Amino acid sequence: MELDRDAAEFIYDELNDILSNSFDRLSELGWPLVTVMQIYSNIRKNRNYYEQAWILIRLIFKLSRYTKVDEVKSEELIDVYKDHIYPYLLPALKLALGIEASIEECEFLEDRNTCRYAFLAVKGNSDALTVLKNSLSVEILKLVQGLDGKALVQLLAPMTWRCQLALMLYALVNGNTELAKKHAW
Repeated sequence: MELDRDAAEFIYDELNDILSNSFDRLSELGWPLVTVMQIYSNIRKNRNYYEQAWILIRLIFKLSRYTKVDEVKSEELIDVYKDHIYPYLLPALKLALGIEASIEECEFLEDRNTCRYAFLAVKGNSDALTVLKNSLSVEILKLVQGLDGKALVQLLAPMTWRCQLALMLYALVNGNTELAKKHAW
């Protein structure tokens, strides 16, 4: 597939450029880059892996202050990872990330009540946030203490570690260190 070869060449060139400028930069990329490369090794099996890997690579480059990579837009993040997000949290996650969403999207979901509570919590409804938090286990409840509705939904939305990694890196790139730490739990 031509796209895979082009992506591989681009990644090689970018990494070579970074590493040839300073070997210390490798430590800035750390384990997330290894994870991305593991995902990239599966690209031939699934085009979505390419898109996921490309988002992770761009987020890692942004964290290492590499400026030649396009910003990851929230719409792109949601589009690529939507199959890795709990469906009943997807409308609320869109809203939390600044994407237009409607509570009506909850009507077609099996767990529409949780979806509504999550959506309202993101909009700032403290009663909905309380209901949402009360549905969590004691262990997770300790983790989410002090989070608002937006941060709580971003923390709970991922179904897979790849999506959680992407949301964690996205939080870091956007300056939300506390949320990123919670994602690392």
